[in-house]
Amino acid sequence: MVHNESSLSTSELIEAWARVARANTAPSSFFKTALKKATKTAITGSNELEIPAQKEVWIEEAVTTQTVAPIVGQDEQRAREFRAGLEACLDADVFEPGLKSATEHYIEKWLQEDPMLVQINMGKIFLECSDNEKRLVGILNAIAHLGRETFHPVNELITRASFANVSVEVKECAVRVYEYWEDPKLIEQLKHHKLTPKWLDDYRKQVIVDFCGVA
Repeated sequence: MVHNESSLSTSELIEAWARVARANTAPSSFFKTALKKATKTAITGSNELEIPAQKEVWIEEAVTTQTVAPIVGQDEQRAREFRAGLEACLDADVFEPGLKSATEHYIEKWLQEDPMLVQINMGKIFLECSDNEKRLVGILNAIAHLGRETFHPVNELITRASFANVSVEVKECAVRVYEYWEDPKLIEQLKHHKLTPKWLDDYRKQVIVDFCGVA
């Protein structure tokens, strides 16, 4: 089935990740494996997010953790520092396909230090700037250039949610992300999004043909 101008809500899943992270300042190996598994099941072809799966992970991990310590003090300060720096980069950068931006260098630096912090706060910034076309374009350009596995699955959720944005440029960038990832299985998802104007939908179809053989 083809959904016209498909929408995807990510706020509940982002908040679920945040709750889990706040309850686990030093995530166990179980937590990392279970979170990845639950997140994978949360992405479905029907564009619906299975939030209960994430809640189960949070509850089960809480039982395996002797102490529960919310993110406070230094950890919260680091999250604010990351968001402030990223927003400054997004506002100052000039984003062009194929060119690496200062924003991408900034995200890469933080990914080396704290991947979970980056995932949670990238999602939050995306939700907070839904009406800021420049920031959204910057986020999507960074996602495309950094590669699919860099901070999966948040990057995939952000990209899919971008098809619901009113900005044509944002939706064009979302299609470009799939093109850069060059993953036929993921590009199949583009078949569920019929876009406007016509030139943008033609671009979507061409990416599908290039990697899947048929639109």
